[in-house]
Amino acid sequence: MRTKTLLLSAVALAAGLVSSQAQVYSANVVGYVTYTSKTNAPAFEVVNNPLVGSTNTLKGLFPTAPGGSQILIWNGAGYVTATFTAPLGGHWKTNGVTADDTIILPGTGLFVSVSGTAVWTNTFVGSVAALNGKTITNTIPAGLQLLGAQVPYGGNVTNTTALNLTGVAGGTQVLKWNFANQGFDTYTWSAALGGHWKLGGVNTDLIINVNEGFFLNAAGTYNWVEGLTLAP
Repeated sequence: MRTKTLLLSAVALAAGLVSSQAQVYSANVVGYVTYTSKTNAPAFEVVNNPLVGSTNTLKGLFPTAPGGSQILIWNGAGYVTATFTAPLGGHWKTNGVTADDTIILPGTGLFVSVSGTAVWTNTFVGSVAALNGKTITNTIPAGLQLLGAQVPYGGNVTNTTALNLTGVAGGTQVLKWNFANQGFDTYTWSAALGGHWKLGGVNTDLIINVNEGFFLNAAGTYNWVEGLTLAP
């Protein structure tokens, strides 16, 4: 339903911001998404940078974290691990070298492992990449890409008024992180009979939540057309 998939409130356009976990509200298509970790290390989660921040750097997006927490960044062939060191204001470091200025573009998926015993809350603040009533095209190369939506939608990926992950080639795969199993569930697009996402050979709704990252494994370049439509 649109009330579940479109997490921008028309009321907020006139009334300002209200808070809720993993939801976005906007006064002028500027807002925030709050991420709260499910658990602590060594478990991993896959999140997504869903907004255009004032600075799309690792430190700008994640200004603080429990010391020892890790973020894994996909570079196309493997992961670059950044670890948060709490002393002296806190910095993200890779192999002992400060990595605060690492660029994390909107729509980038990331693995997160939170150190310590408490949950971690991080708020993404910024603007939505698409203007209201407009679309943006995210051109995704072939092969494994760790990404997420650039608009604050969640729900079935085939919903053309929401995530609109449609028009993919047969055999395209989405690898969705299964937090409970700490591994991926692999969904494959079958183009036959109108097209369906299949999990284990069975037609299955593929649900991606707001702020959730996933791997897309496309056979060729894919133009993901995302749009933003606010209720009047």
